[in-house]
Order: sequence, then structure tokens, then C-alpha cells
Amino acid sequence: METKEQVLRLPQVLNLVGFKRSRLYDLIRTGEFPAPRKLTRNGRAVGWAASAVDAWVAGVFSGSGKAA
Repeated sequence: METKEQVLRLPQVLNLVGFKRSRLYDLIRTGEFPAPRKLTRNGRAVGWAASAVDAWVAGVFSGSGKAA
């Protein structure tokens, strides 16, 4: 049985990491946070793989990731 990846939208990601949108996008720009993936052809809808966000959060708490 194949497990499907959960996709998180921006409000969910912001809730998980506790940042404002501008801070999150600053971290994405500097490569310190996973970039979103386009969900539609026009690129207006984006999302994050839940596993990537979870790994980033785990890295922050283990000391291997960078916090705000």
C-alpha cells in the first residue's frame, strides 16, 4: 500500500513554525527553510511537503537546523 505525502498550505506552515509570512519567506530566500512546490500549472497555488516541514522543525529542536 502506497502512502501519500500530505501537502501543507501556507496557513498550516505558519501555524507549525510560529513565524509571520515575511519571516518564513526570508528563510526560504536564504535557503534555511524548504521552498514551496507549485500545485497548479500557473503556480498561484503552492504547498509544502509535510515531511519537509517536519524535518525542518525536528532539526531546529535537535540543534542541526537554524532557528529564527
